[in-house]
Amino acid sequence: MSDILAQFTAACATFDITSHENVTSVAAILEPITAKLAQSKIQREQLGQNDALWADLRKLWHALSRAQLTFWDNEDSDDETDSQAEKTRQQGLRALCANVARFTRNLVAGVPRNQKRAFENEPAIRLLLHYYTSWSFVQDEEAILVARVLSQALANLVTGNDVVVSTLWTTYMNLPEDQVVLIRLLASSDPRTLVAALVLILNCIDGSRTRIKMLTRTVTGVRICISLLDSMVQLYDADDASEGARAFDLGYEIFSRIMAADLVPSLFNRLSMPDEIITPHQTTLLKLGRLISSGGEDVSHTNNTAGNSIIR
Repeated sequence: MSDILAQFTAACATFDITSHENVTSVAAILEPITAKLAQSKIQREQLGQNDALWADLRKLWHALSRAQLTFWDNEDSDDETDSQAEKTRQQGLRALCANVARFTRNLVAGVPRNQKRAFENEPAIRLLLHYYTSWSFVQDEEAILVARVLSQALANLVTGNDVVVSTLWTTYMNLPEDQVVLIRLLASSDPRTLVAALVLILNCIDGSRTRIKMLTRTVTGVRICISLLDSMVQLYDADDASEGARAFDLGYEIFSRIMAADLVPSLFNRLSMPDEIITPHQTTLLKLGRLISSGGEDVSHTNNTAGNSIIR
């Protein structure tokens, strides 16, 4: 591990986001480190004590987020040569972004100190999630993969850490709707991305009536609930043991928490629409309530619980 880490430190010291060689080199160096972190919590704890590592990680996240902002500014170019060069550049940036996200995901898993240190990168992760979940990437498999690992990193960043969870949830519940990446993630066609988003939501509200109230009473929270209800309808008939079934079970757990906090009536009222006796989302909420009250006898659960990190 020490030799690989030395390579990473050296590569970051001269890192230039505009150099395709630099980008691909750092992406490759991160792969074996990430794999080792998945195997050992002790190694995650030891690596987290390296202050230089956190400076390098922040440098990478900042550079990646800035690079995507630059791409937004230049994406209207019609020059074919420039377009091909930009495509190659973007492929390298995608690979690096995915590997930095995997590295962060594994580094923070189950280590509160690492979560706290890595949380300074949340704004960059959020910006990149916003970029990779834009409508132009709906059918782009590479972009979907990057969004998936970014969402997994975000989920691990807060899992089991109440201080970090509270800060993130308060921030997210007060964002303008067009900046709420959770809504975009819940609309993803990729079940594994959806699972990561649901793990994040469940772990944010678990054990906190205050955060559940924010989910069911704030404008942003209710919009997230609407997206959740849409997902539950689509996932109800998912094959047992599939990622879709796992996503349904996580959604079931989220609404179980809402019901246990006696906040279903409050949410029901906020789902109303003028001139409609009962809205489709209210109907779905009532059906879920009956299912939860009956103990979910018609659903095959996969025993998902809050508090689990995603690590591979």
